[in-house]
Amino acid sequence: GIVLSGANDQKGKDESSDGYIYAEDIAKLDLTDTKLAVISACESAIYKQEGDRNITEALFEAGVDHQIVSLWKIDDEATKDLMISFYSNLAQTKNIRYAYNLAQNFMKEKYKDRHYWASFILLSNDLNYDL
Repeated sequence: GIVLSGANDQKGKDESSDGYIYAEDIAKLDLTDTKLAVISACESAIYKQEGDRNITEALFEAGVDHQIVSLWKIDDEATKDLMISFYSNLAQTKNIRYAYNLAQNFMKEKYKDRHYWASFILLSNDLNYDL
């Protein structure tokens, strides 16, 4: 799930507005017009327990077309570099896959160790990568 700001300050609120969003909550959303979700948190593509739905599965169920998610823990500075490069490329090209590939190539040049650039992956539920 995702913990939102102020989640610990929810005294007296019901469970549905406690500041926590779980995969089950995400799956119930209507995100059919959402082209891209970027979850830059560490290990956001990993299933935590057998049989549990993770965030990527829930986002696809909700209708998201593309996701950028992480497979393992990654350096904060490297994540920042990747995201700045990706969003800059996306603003210029309007093509998710091309912007992601450019950002990964940038990261490969800056960080020779694949630990820094291979953690983030692009998952797609649609072959149209244009915004």
